[in-house]
Order: sequence, then structure tokens, then C-alpha cells
Amino acid sequence: MAVKFDFKRLGQPFEADWPVRVNVPQDGGGVQAEDFTARFRLLTKDDFEAITQGEAPGLLKGDPDGYNTWRMCLVGLKDEHLTAELKEGLLSAPYVRQAIIAAYQQFSQGIAVKN
Repeated sequence: MAVKFDFKRLGQPFEADWPVRVNVPQDGGGVQAEDFTARFRLLTKDDFEAITQGEAPGLLKGDPDGYNTWRMCLVGLKDEHLTAELKEGLLSAPYVRQAIIAAYQQFSQGIAVKN
């Protein structure tokens, strides 16, 4: 049975821990699945406007390759201190960035994680 929807939380900042599965490329053409838990912040309409206009500090105008979006939504890690240097490293590796994108999309759409 479902719980009654809480309309009061709409428009409130929302953050949650969410699993990220990274398919790390291996020599010879395979991948190794590795996991970490990220803390995501649900982006608002105002966030997306700031992203596309490049108006927030440190953002690039036009959001090339979704860089600004993923930089704003990734706010922490469960078992690791998320420094600016670590965040840039995560987002600069295409296979990690793709995993973050997929996890954020599931988080933002309320799609349950499958094992």
C-alpha cells in the first residue's frame, strides 16, 4: 500500500544517497563493475536556468557535455570526502561521468535501483 503523497515537500531542496555503478574499462575489451554511493541534490528549474546561462560561479556557459549539470547535482560521497579535486577527477573520466549521469537520472525520476 502506498503512502499519501506529501505536497508540502514540493519546492523544497531534496538530497539523497544513491548507488553509482561504474563500468571500468579493462585491457582486452572488458569492463569491471565497481560501485560507490554518491549524494545527489535534485536540481530545480532555477538551477537549470543558471546552468544553461552559466550564471553560477565556476560554471561554463552553455553546459558543454552536461558538465555543469553533473557538477551541481553531485554534492557528496558516502565513504569519501568529496573535494573539488576529486569531483573534477570523477567528472573528467568519461566512463565515471556516464555512470553518474545514469544514477542521477534514476534518482531524479524515482526509479528504484535493481541489483
